[in-house]
Amino acid sequence: MSKQKKQKWKRNLVVMTAITGLGFSTFYPGLSIPVAAVEQPDQPIPKEESV
Repeated sequence: MSKQKKQKWKRNLVVMTAITGLGFSTFYPGLSIPVAAVEQPDQPIPKEESV
């Protein structure tokens, strides 16, 4: 294998890995850890201060 073919193969592998990861994260969002602050107690929204 020539050096140019190795680089092209590696570049294609990186691109396909990135596309696969983006596809999984798009179509299966339930696999990720939820980031919502569900356990926080309900607090009223503070009133805006006057200038």
